[in-house]
Amino acid sequence: MHLSVRSCLLILLFVTSACANRPTIVPTASVLKTHPTDQSSTPTLAPTSVGQIALAIRPTLSPNRVHDFQYTPDGFLLLVTEQSLMLFDTTRTVVRWSTEITEGCCDDISITAELMAVIAGSGASVHVLDTASGQELYALQDTEKHFSTIAFSRNGKVLATGEFAQIRLWDSRTGRQLSVWQTGDEGFKSFPWTKGITNLAFTLDDNALFSANWWTGQVMKWDLSSASLASSFGLTNTLRYQFSPDAGQLLVDFNQYGFEIRDPQTGALETVHDKIIGASGFVVFSSDGKRVAVWGYNTDKGSTAAVWELETDKLVQEFSVGNLENPGWSRAAFSPDGSTLALSDERGEKIVFFDITTGKETDCVSLP
Repeated sequence: MHLSVRSCLLILLFVTSACANRPTIVPTASVLKTHPTDQSSTPTLAPTSVGQIALAIRPTLSPNRVHDFQYTPDGFLLLVTEQSLMLFDTTRTVVRWSTEITEGCCDDISITAELMAVIAGSGASVHVLDTASGQELYALQDTEKHFSTIAFSRNGKVLATGEFAQIRLWDSRTGRQLSVWQTGDEGFKSFPWTKGITNLAFTLDDNALFSANWWTGQVMKWDLSSASLASSFGLTNTLRYQFSPDAGQLLVDFNQYGFEIRDPQTGALETVHDKIIGASGFVVFSSDGKRVAVWGYNTDKGSTAAVWELETDKLVQEFSVGNLENPGWSRAAFSPDGSTLALSDERGEKIVFFDITTGKETDCVSLP
């Protein structure tokens, strides 16, 4: 696996697109660092250092295409391309840092104000980085159990990794393994990836951890003090699970109109939201859990996303691409304060920012 942490420069270009007269992100040159690959079943830590180089434009770099993005708690935007991460300051329109992950990035992301973790290499490794600088602190490598999802505890001291039929807890600063729990979920025999944990969420007090597997419908609650299973249940015909930001609710998508909200401890049905309709799996919570954004549906103005109030099923705002010929929305994220919705187009070429109250576009960043 090759990884480099690069100094970055933002080049502001005038582009002929819907983002005309908007900034274009161009990453800069890098210094490669190589980690050994361990083929054993025991994870290895791969510490790295940051190479110091002068700022330089790297025109030979392949064009970036954003396929995912998330806000940090401080309001910066982490952009995920096929082989790199970029932390973007939306207030100053500058790239704070960029890190290249040539083994392929990223299957899942978890972010705190101090640390971020990403799954790379189709589940073969987890990389933990300093959020402020982008410097990698260590990497966990374990091809046998296949990392499938990750989550930090609320206090940031513990990193949980969901894998094939097991969960492991790690010291988030050192990468030292703390414990391992077997879920007993073997998935479907012909499809081995279906035994992989798909969701993890710590409770607000960090006393428990929820795990879920939307392939099999299994949901478990683990008590951290006793390192034991506290409760579990299963649902059938599930397409997607998503825990609310406080882990107090479980959003369940059955590939029907809307979705359901259930108790993550018992599975009891709390509310049905059949008016909030987007493409299956295309839904995200606001940070306070009071709103959701959905996308992946068309109106007469083309591909459209919407923000809804969960308590009342009230439509707050819709955001369209303009017409049916324009590329549709593919990803969405709320800003931490809930005032802005960021949307990326399906080509991964631009991210558009909207004021949720007014519905107006406030900024647009185009990638070369």
